[in-house]
Amino acid sequence: MSKAKLYLQYENQHLVLGPQKNPFVRLLKLPWPTYVYDLDIVRERFEMMKSQLSGVQIYYAMKANPHLQILKELKKMGSGVDVVSGGEIERALEAGFVPQDMIFSGVGKTIKELTQAIKLEIHQINVESIAELRRICTLSRQLGKKASIVFRLNPNVDIETHPYIATGLHNNKFGMAFSDLPELEEIILKNQDILSFKGVSLHLGSQMHNLAGFREAVQILREVFVNLQKRFASIDTFDVGGGWEFLR
Repeated sequence: MSKAKLYLQYENQHLVLGPQKNPFVRLLKLPWPTYVYDLDIVRERFEMMKSQLSGVQIYYAMKANPHLQILKELKKMGSGVDVVSGGEIERALEAGFVPQDMIFSGVGKTIKELTQAIKLEIHQINVESIAELRRICTLSRQLGKKASIVFRLNPNVDIETHPYIATGLHNNKFGMAFSDLPELEEIILKNQDILSFKGVSLHLGSQMHNLAGFREAVQILREVFVNLQKRFASIDTFDVGGGWEFLR
């Protein structure tokens, strides 16, 4: 991985931003507080990530920044989008994404939001609990639609980040324990007509400063993934989540 660039710097005593070194001076006369986004930075960072993850589909977490122009630019570059609410689903559609471009994550999905996602036939719903999987079954049967789901599993791995944004330990509220797998598999087997079981997912948290915990979690989850593949022919997805500070 190449060393991170300084996108905000001084050149000839003027503050400039981004690969094109756009001057800030023209913004100084604006009479209101202003957020400044440089799409050249967005493009450059996305392409750098894409070059390092050959053969991997990238999904942008909309919660990071839902600005319409940023979303449209990422769509043009081939990104999918990770959404966590009905509002974000609508925003993604407005930006030009289609349901097959979307992953629906989040621990607080409402019945209304799950209904919306199932009706749209969103590419992937990350299931956070046994109760949520049962809820998806009920809604899918009522709607006559098949839901594509993966299990978000909690590998009980710590990472080097602030404890408030770490999500990979058993005392966190995110994801399911490996001990839940027998009951989850039983639900899948009883509802194969309305569920498309695609694989597993993890997300250890945000702003990871090194890869040690991430590597450990992937190795743990890979064994689970391989064992599940032996029992479910439909499995083809290994979702490793995000939060990689080293890519910023």
